Amino acid sequence: MKNVIFNSKVLKACALAGGLLMSTFSAQADLVLSFGESDVEVGLNDTFTLELFVETEAPVDSIISWGLDLDFDNGILALNSFTLGSDFFAGFTLDGDMIGGVGNGAGAGPFGSIFGSNILLGTFEFTAVGYGLTSANTSSTFGDIFEGFTGLNPFVSSAFNSASANISVVSAPATVGLFAVTVLGLAGFRRKA
Repeated sequence: MKNVIFNSKVLKACALAGGLLMSTFSAQADLVLSFGESDVEVGLNDTFTLELFVETEAPVDSIISWGLDLDFDNGILALNSFTLGSDFFAGFTLDGDMIGGVGNGAGAGPFGSIFGSNILLGTFEFTAVGYGLTSANTSSTFGDIFEGFTGLNPFVSSAFNSASANISVVSAPATVGLFAVTVLGLAGFRRKA
């Protein structure tokens, strides 16, 4: 009987400790990714940039390293370059797109990890190579150890949303042509008078 009471107390203590432990882990907020602009309109052959930011809620969400994929229609856009934000340096990766980095150790979190809002992960530079509408979306490949976010807490996966930006590649506005015709018409009236 004594052994049953002891096992019951141990079980209750473990359940209480587990519940408290899980409540701290569930308090962790996901990382929030966003582009500096959500809608971009450019002309054909124009070059433009998109900045990718991340936001964390607390030091427990700190970023030590990260890696992502960027999906877009390469018939409309060409990725010229990717420049890491100043809080990161390029780490060793076998991921072919090289979109990722390692914290430079100057962060405010434990072990130099980085947390806060509006953390610049990097800047993408594109050239518009075709007309149309496309979305630039961040993602990670399941099972790719070089993609996702690595933080201080190995027991909680660093979940994150996909940042998305809508990009329209358009020709010169029709109003420019209409304006030119109007000016030519007015010039014609002036000559007749």
